[in-house]
Amino acid sequence: MTEAEFLAAQRLRSRKYAAANREKLNAHAREYRAANPSVVRATLKKSRENHREKRLEYGAAYRAAHTEERRAKAKAKRQESNVEKRAADRIYRIAHPEQFRKSKQKYRSANGVKERERKREYNLRNKGRIADAHRAYVQANRGRIIAIAQRRHAAKMSACPSWANHDTIREFYDESERLSRETGVRYEVDHVIPLQNPRVCGLHCEINLQILTREENRAKWNRLPGDSSAW
Repeated sequence: MTEAEFLAAQRLRSRKYAAANREKLNAHAREYRAANPSVVRATLKKSRENHREKRLEYGAAYRAAHTEERRAKAKAKRQESNVEKRAADRIYRIAHPEQFRKSKQKYRSANGVKERERKREYNLRNKGRIADAHRAYVQANRGRIIAIAQRRHAAKMSACPSWANHDTIREFYDESERLSRETGVRYEVDHVIPLQNPRVCGLHCEINLQILTREENRAKWNRLPGDSSAW
């Protein structure tokens, strides 16, 4: 018997023994690891160092061969995690409304620029998706949209003083439309002091108007000038 044949026969006997005594060998291995943790860690570390290139090659090959499968699993995990997180956040908001409001205001004050940039990039990347979602929402909630529009119209009319210059007000809206056409960026007329704010309500008159991009107007929302959470 040659040396190669002897080694092959020895490997075969080892495999047969391992298959027949799997539970016994596993129990022995667990006992050894529990009794010699430092030796096991050192052995594993040395093995990783000695086979680093091989491990990297194997990992790259596995990822390349299972790209779609890994993406699907990661997406499913993110969706599941997002659902759980939203549910937990909703429960917390309902149970602790004041703490949630203060926490949100503190975060906006510390990360206002970062959040606006993140939202801007997201909106640019998902224009079509956002537009489709908006159209679907409007169709499904047309009554609510009309009610909101009517409420804002009523607030604007009641906030319009008798001395307001309607020609100048109209010029603001004409200018916003002109800018939108010429630049391709949507502009809107905003009330510097919002018409509806918990602390104070502004007037619908020429001295309380300014022109902002739609993005800037959505970021400002109904905040007062100088608010720490303002845009």
